Amino acid sequence: MSSNTIVRMLAIILLGSGLGVVNKFANPNAPDFVGIYPVFSATDTAKVPEAADEGDPPYISIGEAVGFYNSPSVLFIDARDEWDYNEGHIKGAVNLPFETEDETILLNFMAATAKDKEMVVYCNGADCDLSLYLARTLAAEGFTSVNIFFGGWSDWQLQELPTARSTETDNNNSVEDGGN
Repeated sequence: MSSNTIVRMLAIILLGSGLGVVNKFANPNAPDFVGIYPVFSATDTAKVPEAADEGDPPYISIGEAVGFYNSPSVLFIDARDEWDYNEGHIKGAVNLPFETEDETILLNFMAATAKDKEMVVYCNGADCDLSLYLARTLAAEGFTSVNIFFGGWSDWQLQELPTARSTETDNNNSVEDGGN
């Protein structure tokens, strides 16, 4: 191998590494440099609840959820109550509890969020229909890019994907921050 070939190979490696570092700091949802990353197969299918209707927003699989997660323009919405959200949620997700007496939370979110904003709604997983009901509500209000990740928080944790915890005083992912 000539020295020119070796220099070119090293330049390509350095350029690729540099682009990876730039992506890590420019994309808030970029995966960590070191970690365990799941391998998804072509048989990865979306979980669908028994209460599903033909007109529901699309259901997505864990693999599709990860694909959406790696796009900085996609908003993840946790439909669980504030306490569950604070205990742990998908990193970067906002909390929009479906079952709350404070209707202004949903109204403020809808007023501050573009109708074509790409979003993924989730809750605890197969034992929780909150994501389904919130996604239906958002779609009925004219949001056009709503996806339901019915595998939710439980599947996300099983795959050891990025998570976060919040406290009431340190909840910078609240829906009051605009959610987009």
